[in-house]
Amino acid sequence: MRKLYRQTNGAKGAFVVSTNASWGIDGGQPANAPLWCAIYDSLGTEGILSCGATANQSYDVDQVGDLPTACPSDFMVSVTATNAADNRTFSAWGATTIDVGAPGDNVYTTSLGGGYGSTSGTSFASPFTAGVIGLLYSAPCTGLMDQVLNDPAGAALYVRQALFDGVEQVGNLSGDLVTGGRINVNNSLQLIMNDCGSCPTPYGANVEPDGPFNATFSWNSTGAGPFTVQYRPVGSGPWETMNNVINTAVYVVDLQPCVAYEFQVEAACDTTTSGFGPVVLREPPVEPVPTIALDNEEVFCAGDQVILTSSATTNLWSTGETTASIIVDQTGSYSVQGLGACDTASSAVVDILVIDEVLPVANDVNLPGPGTATLTALGDSILWYDMATGGSPIGSGSPWDTPFLNATTDFWCTNTETFGGGTSYGGATDNTVQGQYHGFSNNHLLFTANDAFTIRSVKVYANGAGTRPIALIDMDNGGANVAAGSFNLPDGESRVQLDFQVPGPGNYGLRITNGDPQLWRDGLGSNPPYPFALGTLGTLTGTTVTGANST
Repeated sequence: MRKLYRQTNGAKGAFVVSTNASWGIDGGQPANAPLWCAIYDSLGTEGILSCGATANQSYDVDQVGDLPTACPSDFMVSVTATNAADNRTFSAWGATTIDVGAPGDNVYTTSLGGGYGSTSGTSFASPFTAGVIGLLYSAPCTGLMDQVLNDPAGAALYVRQALFDGVEQVGNLSGDLVTGGRINVNNSLQLIMNDCGSCPTPYGANVEPDGPFNATFSWNSTGAGPFTVQYRPVGSGPWETMNNVINTAVYVVDLQPCVAYEFQVEAACDTTTSGFGPVVLREPPVEPVPTIALDNEEVFCAGDQVILTSSATTNLWSTGETTASIIVDQTGSYSVQGLGACDTASSAVVDILVIDEVLPVANDVNLPGPGTATLTALGDSILWYDMATGGSPIGSGSPWDTPFLNATTDFWCTNTETFGGGTSYGGATDNTVQGQYHGFSNNHLLFTANDAFTIRSVKVYANGAGTRPIALIDMDNGGANVAAGSFNLPDGESRVQLDFQVPGPGNYGLRITNGDPQLWRDGLGSNPPYPFALGTLGTLTGTTVTGANST
């Protein structure tokens, strides 16, 4: 979580600074658990200190061992329990392994089942210490936060040392623990504040571009200033300086439009300055990769067309066109470039296949005299006519027998080839762990159709083999059945072949019509990210279940 927090600048994850482990193995040996101990180094790299509760037994961990409190990680804080007199009475110790003592003997707290009572254990001392670490991180010291942002591991070690340096040498702890004492929150906090200095560095600096040439540089400060701002192209040339700034923001003009700039600010105090804070960058704008939307299938018959629409603002198509949309009626590969102020981004290629019409092939038939002729033609759907254009068909199929003929007669035929379009999948690819097998047939999946298409199959997860009645319903017509069937499902995951015909644009549902479905649906908390596209044919929009959590 801390790593994600850092990578997303706080948009995701959490600012975790300490963890607690009240569990472990009494007498455990770090040499037998290298991966376990290495976890604390990995957490420490991201700036997290890990507190461990040592054994609730009176022995020397240096001699007997313990996991995880004997792990040698610099980011582990091993804790034993002390009483009100600052003495350790029942818990383990170790002059080289157990770092600090903390209150954990005869602790007055809430009791299981209600009320209050007293209890003891290192499992109280260790989380107490983890909370102290969190408090130390909250010290109003921008210098510490600068280090946290730029060197999280170094900041964690600094806070750990402040925790150790602030202990009180009390009770029977001297010689038994690494620090020889019990933690003291105030002492450690004052050590951090004393290091902070009398002129804190401004913090929370940010650059907000305003078009390609200008930007606002802002910051926070615990002092009143004035401030000095400096900026320049990254790593290049002398700094441009703005002195005696009285506000916590400046507006900078005439920047080079496609160059990264670095900004810094320092505060002036009565007799000294804070020094410049960390560099904040203004990056040149990056053109996002454009996407192409289609209003038709990628494969269609001659005479039809598809409109390709780019998501970019300024476009250059592979055809040379610069409009937001282009009309395509020819086979080919099409792409678009988004032309940004400082760079260009190219879309993925869209391959269009146009199926050309094929004229039917028919042969002449010679009759020795009046009679009927058997005509044949090559094609899938042959219709016969007695005129070259217009009119109505007088026959169909191949072979086809003509009416009785008394003279030489001409006939014409047509062939219609039907292409069903491509295959599209919609919805989540797998079920989630949150959910249940639903037991009500009145809940169903909802979708919209942009055109007529066929629902070939659906994937289901069944709790037991058996027959399920499945129906396609018209939501614009009171839920009337459009198509229905009874399907024998195996236990577990399977794909059900439906072959339901969606007649045209509109709102539809897919449901079990009666009985106890016992098909898996994602439950509350799974939050399936509706809508799901059905290619260009339609969209899965939700369900009739409260919260739209069924899939």
